[in-house]
Amino acid sequence: MSQPSSAVIVEGEAPESDDEEQQLTDSPSSDVSSKKSTAPTVAKDAIATEHGAQSRLQQQQQQKTSQQEQQRRYASSALHARFFQDAGKLQSALVARRASTYEAATKELRGVASQLAKTHACIQDASHALRLTTNDLYKLDDRLQALTKTDWLAGL
Repeated sequence: MSQPSSAVIVEGEAPESDDEEQQLTDSPSSDVSSKKSTAPTVAKDAIATEHGAQSRLQQQQQQKTSQQEQQRRYASSALHARFFQDAGKLQSALVARRASTYEAATKELRGVASQLAKTHACIQDASHALRLTTNDLYKLDDRLQALTKTDWLAGL
């Protein structure tokens, strides 16, 4: 890399590299008093720069960690949102499935109940018919016994 031929010092700003600091201390100056007055400022600036660089580095690390935490929170909240969305879909699917199962069972029970009612009506009709037939048979038996006890057949 090419080295700059002259370095410009701006008060309050730190040099960009260590090479610039060495150039400032090694460069000949026509005015010795100005060299003495700038050397302590350069040293103070170098110390301040190191301290400032460390604090900037710490700030950058804190920013990175805070950004990572925000991303984790976002990912976590996005994951949770997706999880809750999927859980809601699953719950609605289960409710629909359960409802369809109950509807199918209810439909079958209605059919069975209808058939049972029809069967019950048929049994009642058959029972009534058998009771009527039994009554008719008892009446016929009574008449036959009455005929056999009477002597009017004997006289014929």
